[in-house]
Amino acid sequence: MNAQQLLEMALLDSCGLLEADELERFEQGFAQAPESIKAQIRREQSRFADQSELLPDVTPRPELRRLVVDAVKRAAGAASIVLAVTTVFGGVLSMELRNQIEDMGDRISSITSADHFLRYGNMPGLRDAMMSPSSERVLFQPVDASSGTTAAIYSDTDTSRSYFVCNRLPVLGAGQYELVVLDDDHKYVSTITTFSSNGETDGHEFAFTGELRGNVAIAARTASGALEIIMIVAA
Repeated sequence: MNAQQLLEMALLDSCGLLEADELERFEQGFAQAPESIKAQIRREQSRFADQSELLPDVTPRPELRRLVVDAVKRAAGAASIVLAVTTVFGGVLSMELRNQIEDMGDRISSITSADHFLRYGNMPGLRDAMMSPSSERVLFQPVDASSGTTAAIYSDTDTSRSYFVCNRLPVLGAGQYELVVLDDDHKYVSTITTFSSNGETDGHEFAFTGELRGNVAIAARTASGALEIIMIVAA
């Protein structure tokens, strides 16, 4: 194993990207290398450690190894190898940290708002409607498959009340949402109720109607009066 190969493996080792057999080969090659080569590798590892000590401590995504290896292969000379590896390593870890923070924030926000909503919302009958064995439920799915919106209606037929619950249904700058009845061709027939959304966990109470057992949807009525179907009954 030549000096260049030892340096490449040393930097991969610093990134924690060597497999067990590779680490063994590196350690054997390093032990057999001249002292001058060992000193050079120690210097470069130290430079990498100095440049990367402030990087986020997160688990890297699987493609990090490939990106680092590609950076090593493209670099020409020890200094540029260290810089290339540090740049790629830091960029990927920083992106991973940002993604983890955003995902954690989304989950905490959703859990907190939903818990607060169920505990202190203005629909005291919602929990009973959700838990009652005689309740009826209608689940919706977004027309846009990339949307993260969820929505459902829980109807307590004993009290003749229905409870609409949604999460991440976008706030409308103008206009309003409508719970509508559709025909077999998914054409508008009538409006059951109207409501707004706060963009987070929200809900509305209204009277139970037999139309909820049919083909219903959630639509947005714009300020111009146009009607756009946003969510339909889940298959």
